[in-house]
Amino acid sequence: MANPMLLPEPKSVQLQDGAFPVDDDVPVIIAPGSDQELNAAWSFAGEAEERLDMSLPVERMGKLDGIGHRILFLIAGRDNSLYPQLSSAADGLDRAPAAVRDQAYVLEVTPDQVLAVADTPQGLYYAAQTLRQLLTNDGDIPCCTITDWPTYRYRGVMLDISRFRVPTLDSLFERIERLAALKINVFQLYTEHTFASRRHPEMGANCGSMTAEDIITLDEVCKPHFVDLNANLQSFGHHKHLLSLPDYNDLAEIPEKPWTLCPTDERIYELLDDLYAECLPAYSSPLFNASCDETWELGNGRSAEMAEKVGVGRVYLDHIKRINELAQKYDKRMMIWADIVLKHPELIPEVPDDIVMLDWSYHAESDLSGLQKIADAGLEHWTCPGVSSWQQIFCDVGNACGNISRRAVAGEESGATGLLNTDWGDNGHAQSPAVSYHGYAFGAEQSWTPNAEVEADDFDRRFAWAWFGDDSGDFGRLYRTTGLLAEGSWKKRVAPFSIYWDRFPCEESLEKLQPSQIETMLERAREAIETVSTLSEKYPEHRPVLREHLFGLGQILFIEKKVALSAELLELGEEGMKKPPVDVKKKIKALLDEWNTQKGEFTDLWLETSRRSEIDYRLGMYRDRAEDYEQFLT
Repeated sequence: MANPMLLPEPKSVQLQDGAFPVDDDVPVIIAPGSDQELNAAWSFAGEAEERLDMSLPVERMGKLDGIGHRILFLIAGRDNSLYPQLSSAADGLDRAPAAVRDQAYVLEVTPDQVLAVADTPQGLYYAAQTLRQLLTNDGDIPCCTITDWPTYRYRGVMLDISRFRVPTLDSLFERIERLAALKINVFQLYTEHTFASRRHPEMGANCGSMTAEDIITLDEVCKPHFVDLNANLQSFGHHKHLLSLPDYNDLAEIPEKPWTLCPTDERIYELLDDLYAECLPAYSSPLFNASCDETWELGNGRSAEMAEKVGVGRVYLDHIKRINELAQKYDKRMMIWADIVLKHPELIPEVPDDIVMLDWSYHAESDLSGLQKIADAGLEHWTCPGVSSWQQIFCDVGNACGNISRRAVAGEESGATGLLNTDWGDNGHAQSPAVSYHGYAFGAEQSWTPNAEVEADDFDRRFAWAWFGDDSGDFGRLYRTTGLLAEGSWKKRVAPFSIYWDRFPCEESLEKLQPSQIETMLERAREAIETVSTLSEKYPEHRPVLREHLFGLGQILFIEKKVALSAELLELGEEGMKKPPVDVKKKIKALLDEWNTQKGEFTDLWLETSRRSEIDYRLGMYRDRAEDYEQFLT
């Protein structure tokens, strides 16, 4: 029997002969108890209805005699009287470490019964997610015994909503459901200015900002999926938008270069307390990410005198302590990014021990020693990789997988309690949301069970099944192929993203590119386009995702034409460029028309998943580049 396609892979899977047949007469049974157990039962029943058009009844029962084929979701200990054999099945839960036992589960599948057992409704929910993946398109569940638990207690995704793209609530609802199906249990929305404050309405005006009601609504959607929506509000650096506003500019460390709040100005604590009072209570989670990273100019502006006396590190630390007190007023446990503290290692022991440190880096070969430094100080910490999506057309899959797996393994070694996988939107959040799904899934796998030796083809096959219900693996191959389009380009100016948005003619890129790079890129793009065509016919329900891929592939094909035409134009020399030949002008006009068409497609795709928010930043770049082409046509 072939191994089932499960993501994340369980800690232990023992396959047996036979299968449990699922049909409309099979009840999904829970014992009398809390309503939370219904979430697991409904989750599996919903999978059977969506995929097999079967309406499985979800029922509570006080005894099981006389009931034939059945699916049981039971709580260990409490439900032993209902099903005496439960205690034996629950023995597998003892294998889970105490810190994560409440998320552990055991699945036993025989030809006559499916039994899911856990100590908590959350554990049962995770059993249901595995059971959903075990269910074949023929309506069978292979006989097996699965004993499973996570390595990391907290397994999260953080989505940037402050680089001009704020998703619609509906798209966030869908994303959370898909993440929860992969046992992700933490979600954050990275927020700088995109919170609609009543006390400071200028801050998030005309940016598609999240309101407190939006957050409360999202929080309620997260709860049935056992996803903790952590509060998130930048509280030190990264405040260019806010500090560029006339009424707030004088709160900056350097008003001429607005970025960091000035910690020697008492008014910033009044501002933060105002924002905390509105924002933090909207979240039911006890955790709050105050960020406080990349405070580059701290000590070089208005706080210079204080920094001269006590040192820049202590100025930073004093600010952290003050805002921690503000957060405690609203019953929140604060977390911060660890980059600045690590620059002042002598102060790490003075960081309040109730603060969770978030150690981040996004390159596959990054130095990971910061994790152990934080651990040695006795501070709780999370390891934070990224999906390598930002400033890319498609995610750099090779870099993402290397970064995520290395950080997952290193975090386990240092005793990190969480893994927070980040999805940033640097430079206008131009990448399509769907390109990050492979990285999300890989992060879910690695945070459940860290493994530096994951075989790519096997993971891609399981990803295709878990996320798209594709048993052919084609979706996985699509993500791998498009992810290789940016291979080796992470943070380099010759990335496809850079060439697409650079000025025309793109002379700088031509100097760095090898012809073989363009040819390889084109071959992969054409292969991916064929895959998209096949998948569109087979999976019409996933056409929105495939449209995003097709748009990105169109950008790749555009790049080839732009590079070729740039070379042809530059060969004409200065005089020839002033008055290009007619045939060259025709090519430039055709490229301009294609550029404007892509601008319309970009807008349509953006609005399908996101609020209009600050799309004008990217549309302005489309207009600017259009002028580059137009100058050769006049």
